[in-house]
Amino acid sequence: LATNKLFDVVVLAFLLPVRPVLDFSMYVQKMLVQKKLQAARDLFTHTVWRHHAVMDEHSLARGAIEILAISFAERILCPIIGYMLLGLPGALACVFITMLHDTVSNGAFSKAAIQAYSVVHWIPSRIAAALWIAASLFMPENRIKQVAGEIWPLMQEASPQVLSLAAAGHVLKLSLGGPASVYSGGKWLGNGTPKTLASHVGKAVYLFAVMCILVVVILGLVL
Repeated sequence: LATNKLFDVVVLAFLLPVRPVLDFSMYVQKMLVQKKLQAARDLFTHTVWRHHAVMDEHSLARGAIEILAISFAERILCPIIGYMLLGLPGALACVFITMLHDTVSNGAFSKAAIQAYSVVHWIPSRIAAALWIAASLFMPENRIKQVAGEIWPLMQEASPQVLSLAAAGHVLKLSLGGPASVYSGGKWLGNGTPKTLASHVGKAVYLFAVMCILVVVILGLVL
């Protein structure tokens, strides 16, 4: 039994791309600080940003933050919740459905993929939004009441990806998404500036790490 649990933990750890997501965003931030915009654009080559070749400094920074926000809910939190509910098959199902949603953008299976994605990620996206609110406590300016008031109305109806971006935008005082975003449906999400900078990416990386630590602490208390 202990061996099986160890195997499950190893597989689950392999499924969670915490380090790759952090490395990606930190490298984008580094390239932006050094004003190496082409190097930053090249990092988006194999992502959903098909227009990466024309992305400016602000859209590159927004892209890095959006990847952090979406990945936390989709690729980290969802498999953990799936594992807690159904064991390793639940975690693998979350990963498979996310990959299917990202891959099948049109065709006979696109509607089914979108519906399955929406069902599987509804709860993880809400928990992720709550963790964004909790993580705001660890920022120099304590705005948790304001942030909670801004995000809470979105909890009931917002789609998973929209909620993830809105939560990050409100906490970081940014407007994420916009017409070029593949996640927001063309909407600006958040209540701050869309002129995102490398410093904002640094704050997002910090909050991402805080949320991962909070998840570990919560799992330790629950399990």
